Amino acid sequence: MSKPGEIFLKKMIKHCGKTINRHNLIEADDHILLALSGGKDSLALLDIISRRRKHLPINYKLTAAFINIIGITDNVDQSKLDLFCKERDAGFISQSVDVDFTQNTDPCFACSWHRRKILFEMCRKMSIKTLALGHTLDDTSNTLLMNIFFQGNISSMTPSLNLFDGNLKIIRPLIETYEKDITHYCNLLSLPIQKGKCHYGKAQKRNQIDELIKEIEKTHPKVRNNIYSSLSNIRSDYLPDQF
Repeated sequence: MSKPGEIFLKKMIKHCGKTINRHNLIEADDHILLALSGGKDSLALLDIISRRRKHLPINYKLTAAFINIIGITDNVDQSKLDLFCKERDAGFISQSVDVDFTQNTDPCFACSWHRRKILFEMCRKMSIKTLALGHTLDDTSNTLLMNIFFQGNISSMTPSLNLFDGNLKIIRPLIETYEKDITHYCNLLSLPIQKGKCHYGKAQKRNQIDELIKEIEKTHPKVRNNIYSSLSNIRSDYLPDQF
């Protein structure tokens, strides 16, 4: 690998580490369940936090979980995911679920809901209190605008979120990292990216928002970062009183 490539990898790991430390996402002796889909974000997340662990004075345990949505992700080679995890000293577990998409007007929501439900149950059965998800800064900015445009509320993803009376904490170590940097990271390391074959297509609303931001980025490159920063820069004096 070229020297610029090595510098970039170290920069990414350091950047993710700063996010982890800033928001106190991982502590000594934590057991973390990481949602591993086979896509670039979750593969990069596992690779980054496993590499980072080697240089820390603390240790934490990693277990990756693949949720197979029957008819959608059957083509994902789980043996490759298992090997990927073993090479990074992480455990690997999987579970399949058959989702009745005919009963849901929003297939993407149904798929996500079933995945999350199984991940929560895995954490409960294994007494794991930290669930890591691979959402990026792009996901956060997209979600904020989606909720404003289509739900009429101001909300998005957070670096950490406590659920079930504090018995489970969701963490997003890549939440301050751009999607394009994740793509570059995966390409440099030739990570074994796998994608399911969803015949429902892309999430229409999310895709619309992403294309809108990309168009604005052509003249305002920092727009995604500005959207994310706005979540912690709320000027309440210039907002209308609550109805």
